[in-house]
Amino acid sequence: MLTKNLKFSIFCRQNQATLSIKTLVSLIIILVLFSHAFSQERPEAYNFSAKDLNGKVRALDEFNGKVVLLLIWSTNCPICRSEINQFNELARKYKDKDITFIAMSIEPEKRVSDFLRKNPLEYLVLISGFDGIIGYADIGSDGRFYLAYPTYFLIDKKGRVALKDRGRGKTEKISLVIDKLLTEF
Repeated sequence: MLTKNLKFSIFCRQNQATLSIKTLVSLIIILVLFSHAFSQERPEAYNFSAKDLNGKVRALDEFNGKVVLLLIWSTNCPICRSEINQFNELARKYKDKDITFIAMSIEPEKRVSDFLRKNPLEYLVLISGFDGIIGYADIGSDGRFYLAYPTYFLIDKKGRVALKDRGRGKTEKISLVIDKLLTEF
């Protein structure tokens, strides 16, 4: 009986140690992932110029003093289409906050407008040429420009890129960074 209790006690201590190590590793990973978003050494955001669906030219600097979520997307992107509801919910969540949501596409305006009739976005939609997004593209070792769909940029109130991410399932992470950026001056 004593042996069983001793084994159980040792087993519990090992699990507690394992749990503590897992918790510590998880915290370190989270800190590393978000460290760029909270550092003071943020790169300046590219000041795009693009037209909204009414033909009005809009530029990033018009949103100075606000947090900006810039989503670069395509109507042909399966991830972009599948996450419309999540980003609409996110836009509603921050509706009365000091943030602007922008979806920018380089596709023809008619294609985007037709798509939006069936799949409305609840935030600003801009149409740009490649020159409008080139400052957000990555440059490969071959010298070519690369930009995946969807790519998300969170731009702080001073016009600096606080977060760049791409792919599926980013709304929770983006929401956490937005909350932090909204508290900054």
